[in-house]
Amino acid sequence: MPDPKLPLVLGHEIVGTVVERAPDADRFAIGDRVGVPWLGWTCGVCDYCRGGRENLCDRARFTGYQIDGGYAELTVADQRYCFAIDPHFADVAAAPLLCAGLIGYRTLRLAGDGERIGVYGFGAAPIGWKFNFRRNRRVQPFAQATGGFLYFNRQAPVDDSSRFNFTFDFSGGVQIVNSNRRSFTIGYKYQHISNGFTGNFNPGVDVQMIFAGFSVFK
Repeated sequence: MPDPKLPLVLGHEIVGTVVERAPDADRFAIGDRVGVPWLGWTCGVCDYCRGGRENLCDRARFTGYQIDGGYAELTVADQRYCFAIDPHFADVAAAPLLCAGLIGYRTLRLAGDGERIGVYGFGAAPIGWKFNFRRNRRVQPFAQATGGFLYFNRQAPVDDSSRFNFTFDFSGGVQIVNSNRRSFTIGYKYQHISNGFTGNFNPGVDVQMIFAGFSVFK
């Protein structure tokens, strides 16, 4: 990313409380709990902005990159790109929704009533995909897989192996959604990590787990 604001306060997923408002800021009241996402400002007049694709705005500015981020006691944000935070979510649970969570939400909104939806990811972390089946039903099966590379600050998982490792995993399960906006998830996950014989020793690590979770959503 070639054009950061310097000096710069990092932090692109912010959860905080409104302590002061500009004269023309009217979306939130003093004391409201809000989130500030990665996309922090757009021009509002280009074809992308007027067409509902403001994330593609050529003049967009981003939190923690061209706008000071959240690793500070106070920050300034554009109310157009702030979100009210549901009280059910703790700060650490709400923060990831302001970047990766928005990608998934936008996908769901644009997909409409599609029975199957796939979300593809990219970046420095392992990449992968996830499919939800029967998305509008009470019982929703899903399948997910990721793969990529890991680099550790020491040889892992044992000495005389390698700092550089390959990893992949796959998982599947079912999410059961009830009418009270709560869901229960249960599934199986398998993960493998190995160095592909790039070290003197390639022990590999295989992990299998059964997982379960409970979610409350708005």
